[in-house]
Amino acid sequence: MFSWLFKKKQKEREVEENGVKIKFIVYSSHKELVEGLKERRKILNPIVEQAMLQVDRGLFVPPSHQKYAYEDRALPIGDYATISAPHIHALALHLIFDAVKKSEHPRILDVGSGSSYLTCCFGMLVKEKEGHVIGIDHISSFITNGNDIVNNEHYPEHIRELRRKNIIEFVEGDGRDGYEIGAPYDAIYVGASAEEVPQKLVSQLKGGGILVLSVGHAGGFHQLMRVERENIYEKSEEASSSSSSPSSSSSSSSSSSSEKTPQPPMRVRMMPICEVRMVPLCAKDEQVSGQIQQLKGRMRTMNIKGSKRVIMPYIVPAPDGYFVDLWDKKDKESEKKSEGEDDVKNDKDKKLTETATDESEKKESDSSVVEQNDKDEAKSELDQNKSEESKSDINDSDHTNSEV
Repeated sequence: MFSWLFKKKQKEREVEENGVKIKFIVYSSHKELVEGLKERRKILNPIVEQAMLQVDRGLFVPPSHQKYAYEDRALPIGDYATISAPHIHALALHLIFDAVKKSEHPRILDVGSGSSYLTCCFGMLVKEKEGHVIGIDHISSFITNGNDIVNNEHYPEHIRELRRKNIIEFVEGDGRDGYEIGAPYDAIYVGASAEEVPQKLVSQLKGGGILVLSVGHAGGFHQLMRVERENIYEKSEEASSSSSSPSSSSSSSSSSSSEKTPQPPMRVRMMPICEVRMVPLCAKDEQVSGQIQQLKGRMRTMNIKGSKRVIMPYIVPAPDGYFVDLWDKKDKESEKKSEGEDDVKNDKDKKLTETATDESEKKESDSSVVEQNDKDEAKSELDQNKSEESKSDINDSDHTNSEV
């Protein structure tokens, strides 16, 4: 009842990537990671728990990022690809297990198998039922590494056995088209986002099979969807058998007519699971060239544990571990541009001010000159008046003397 009182305090590590604060839950080992996911109720099924326990995540993380292998975060594996966060893997395993648990020999397609980690976890789910899991990726080095698991002593025997017994296999190709050779599948998992549900993948599902992928605009927040293909073929078969006549002639005619009749269209039922952020499902050249890095969405402020944090909708780790954030780069460029515009504006204002000052000084100097001229003219007039008065006085005195 009061078990929450005795829960271990989670270790967290906060990093700042390009001005964005991100918190990661840190575990010291793979076993502790799985136990932590279970405590956080990310793992609810004991079969999923066992599958994850048997596949150590640290074995599939590049040596350059080994110290981060047991953090609940996505990590770069090269060629702008990532190994997803463990809680996403746990969610994927739950959804896929729900689809294959009733199948006798389940078949799974893992689109974008990348590091091979999740493909091996799927293999553990279907091993007892002699199922088969196909991992498909367009990066040839990922496929080579996956198929070489059987000969690589880096992996324990129970993981190498998955490849030796052909429970798992890896093929190179464009996962957007699925893998028709291995169809139909009980379940297809896509570790990336698509603008809309790919009909090619739905067409490769069995009736009642499910497709798990995130749907949404590239670079934004995505909705993880469970897409189930309705088993309409069984329904159509039941309807045709109930309406068929017991006579052989009528049954043969009905069978011949049914062969000519086209199959009913695909119908699916879609159920949203949760909001996620995924790398876009794209072509090989778009990924390898880094073009997908340019896809970005709007920032969102979320309240996490009582503190507001800015969440970037699309942050993809580059091969060297540096989190590329072109949104921030764009902001810096716009800041520089605005600074340049401000400098130009300031220069213009300065020039206008200097011009205005010069004009005012000129006006003042002109007015002072005019004023001085006026003064000089007034003084000259005054002097002229004085001289005229003195002349008139002399004339008067001369006139007086002559009279005397």
